[in-house]
Amino acid sequence: MSKFHNLYSKTYMDVKEELLQFEKNNRYTADFFRDLTKAMIGNLKDLYVIDQDEKVNDEIEVIFGNQERAVAKMNEDRTLKLPLVSVTIAGNVPTFERKRPDFNLITERIFVRSERRAYRLVSFSPKPVDLVFRINLYSKYLEDLNQLTEQIEDKFQPFLRLETKNGNSTHAFIDSSTDQSAFSVADRQDRIVQKSFSITAQGYIPRPKFILASNGKLKPLSGDRLEREIVESIAQDPEPRLNF
Repeated sequence: MSKFHNLYSKTYMDVKEELLQFEKNNRYTADFFRDLTKAMIGNLKDLYVIDQDEKVNDEIEVIFGNQERAVAKMNEDRTLKLPLVSVTIAGNVPTFERKRPDFNLITERIFVRSERRAYRLVSFSPKPVDLVFRINLYSKYLEDLNQLTEQIEDKFQPFLRLETKNGNSTHAFIDSSTDQSAFSVADRQDRIVQKSFSITAQGYIPRPKFILASNGKLKPLSGDRLEREIVESIAQDPEPRLNF
């Protein structure tokens, strides 16, 4: 017998039907791609290089875009300083190893300190998706490229934890890296050396969460103060829990 039947006079199927009806009648976006990309770029903002005179350059620009956009930026901006880092999404792949049936319900018990009480949340199982990033490094000097490579490799031990508004349970792994290559950019005298990393982030596309009240009513999380605190508490929880 479902836990809902005893505690809230609702059956598992009652709750499931209400959630299905809500998702049918309401449009929403999880911002999965945007949030993970923002988190990935944020983790690269602290890169730096040290020259032969021990001078530190920690103002390395990180942009979103593929190689063509990075090269176009170099062509357009004659004052652009190298090194430069670009991040782009190379693709996404559903993963069956982490997949749960999408009709399963997940319950979470979240304690809100300011209220000194716990709230119970319910939602459908999130969909696991492997998001593949491409990180491109551009530099005039091979030594700078090697320093950046070392720092990126050091961030993944063995994975990099990406923190978003939906939690910190997304782990990113280095799949591969290319050898250094060189190319020329118009109106620049020096040739530019490049290196690329392929990164896979093992994330979950979340589904809408609902507060399950003591009277059995479901309330979608919207954005008031209490619900923002609940969302912050969720973000500190490493993994969703399946209780059914």
